[in-house]
Formats: sequence, structure tokens, C-alpha cells
Amino acid sequence: MNICYIHTADFSEHKGSSIHVKELVKHLSQYHHVYLIVDIWDGTPMDSIEIIELRCLRKPYICWRMLCTLQALFRLLNRENIDLFYAKSPLEGAIAGCMGKIFRIPFIYEVNGLIGEEYEIMKAKPLLKYGSQILERIALKMATHLICVTPWIKNILKGRGIEKKMDVVPNGADIQMFRPVEDARKMLGLDPHSFLVGYTGTLKAWQGLEYLLAAVPHVLQKEQVTVLIVGGGELKQWLLNTVYQMGLQDHVRVYDEVDHAQVPTYISACDVCMLLKKPLSSGYSPLKLYEYMACQRPVVASRLHGFECLEAEQAGFLVNPENPEEVADAIITLLKDEALRKKMGENGRAYVEKYHTWKKVAKEVSEICETVVSR
Repeated sequence: MNICYIHTADFSEHKGSSIHVKELVKHLSQYHHVYLIVDIWDGTPMDSIEIIELRCLRKPYICWRMLCTLQALFRLLNRENIDLFYAKSPLEGAIAGCMGKIFRIPFIYEVNGLIGEEYEIMKAKPLLKYGSQILERIALKMATHLICVTPWIKNILKGRGIEKKMDVVPNGADIQMFRPVEDARKMLGLDPHSFLVGYTGTLKAWQGLEYLLAAVPHVLQKEQVTVLIVGGGELKQWLLNTVYQMGLQDHVRVYDEVDHAQVPTYISACDVCMLLKKPLSSGYSPLKLYEYMACQRPVVASRLHGFECLEAEQAGFLVNPENPEEVADAIITLLKDEALRKKMGENGRAYVEKYHTWKKVAKEVSEICETVVSR
């Protein structure tokens, strides 16, 4: 089967959505031939995948990107028989849906979140928010089949009257890359005896970094701790300013974004990893959670849909992120109990190996693709 996956992003930025796509198509290519349309590729060799780069850097960027994507699709369809379109963001979803209707090619739209809710947290400009919501509605309407990464997304879409067939396939982690790294602190020049709490990922509004910073003074009242925050994003300057204003320069280290292959080293250097996300009615299936767990690190996370596995598998603690004392207590409990940290880390790794590998995710997606094409 020939699958055309459209995700016109800059993969050199190593954002979560791009990592998701790269990992999925890498494993999906074991079952099918994949054509991947991107804006800029990061140069990673990908067997059995044909990378089609747009490099559409002109202004206005979105309009030009649409034209470049359409041109690439027409060229691809002119030389290859495409059996299925696949996309996971509103712009590409709207394009794939329309092209699918014209050429009678089925289209699977993967829903990772609901644009309106996410943009509300980000306080996005109204034009961007409403424009994206229109594209999202087009993609949902045109799709032959929907894949939702959480059951709560599926329930919300059904509540909106969407009667299309839907499957729930959660995200995964690369368990070969994300595993405990020996001598991680030595590699990074970190104190081998200090207690380190870490966050890795994009610095976005929904990540709840303000909750982590609010908890640090409460931890410091009882124990010494150093917080490592690794990543880039629109909140970087806010983060640096807030750390300075709170007088936490000696206790919070902010690192620039690192290559994805280096992230396991930073995770492994930490004793505890944090995931204090803000509430979304669509719930979460975050790559970050599974990557932390795959590296055998206990996790302190928000008590939200999608994180229940931490308590169920005894792999971490769930807290009210808006209560800094509760967050601090969870951190201190883990700080004082090395055996508990070790056990929770082992439980987390075992859970991810069983339920959340990209190999398992790709197999489920492959079976859905085959069913959709055979209808």
C-alpha cells in the first residue's frame, strides 16, 4: 500500500509533533511504502520512506505553504498510485481531505487535540484561532476515518455530532533511544550527589511551568534541590525572567533545546521528572510521559485525563498542580526514598514496553489503514 503522509513542518526543530510523525512513519514503513511531505527535513536517513521537501519559506508563509503542498501532491499523484492520505494537523488535513474527495482517495485524520481549547490556553490571536478551527472542521468533515489519541477526544467529537468511524490509538515512545543512560550526570557535568528534578520539552503555555516554579520554594524550605528545564519555545524569556524575579537562579537551570537523541541523557540525569500540564477536556497522551517512564524515572504529573497510568502502575504521583505545597510534598517524598524512586522507575519502563512502543502504535495504525482502504 502507498500512503502519503502530509506534515509540512520543519523537522529540524525537533518539536513533539514532528517527533511523533517521524517515529510513526519509520515503523509504519515496515508494513507499507510511505511518502512523507514535509517543509524541511532534518537529514535523518529513512529507509522505505520517500521524503518530499517543500522548503516554502516565502511570505505569507501559510498561503505559500498551501500552494507548495498542493503542487507536491499533484506531482506525486501524477507519477504514483496513492492508496491513502494521512494527516494530523488542520491545514494539512483540510488539503488532504479536499484532494481525497477530488481523486477518490480515502483520508485518515489523526486528532491529537482540539484547536480551540489549545489556542485558548495559548491566548492565540483571534484570526489564527478561528482560521485554524475552520480548517479543523473541514478536515473532520472530509476525513474517511478518524484516529484519536485519547478516548476523551473521541467522546467530544461524538458529542459534536460527528458520526464517522473512529479508533483510539495513543502515542508511544522509542524504547531503544529512551532508556536509562549510565553516567548521565558525568556526561553533562552535573553534581553526582545533588537531587535533580527535571522537565524536558517545549516551553508552551499548556505545559504549566509556572506550577513547577511555584513549588520550588516550598521544596527548598525542607530540602536542597536543583531543577533542570531543557527546551525552547515562546515562553523561554518569560521563564528566565520569572526565575530571576523569584530569586531561584541558584536552584533552577534553564538549558536550550537539545537534539532529540540527547534528551534521554538529560532525563536520566534527573531523580524525578515533572509533567504539570494544564487541564484540557480532550485529555492527554503525551510523548513526554512515555519517554520519562521509558528512562525509568518516576513522574510527578497533574491529576488529569491521560495520566492515570502513573497511579495505576505505581510509576509516579498525581497532584493538583495549582497547589504548590502538594507538588512539593510529592517531590520531597521521592527525594527521601531512593528505593521508591527505583521501583516506580522500573514499573514505568515495564508499562511503556507493554503498551506504548511506536512499534505497537504503528501496527495498530497499519491495520486501520488496511481496513479503510479495503472498504
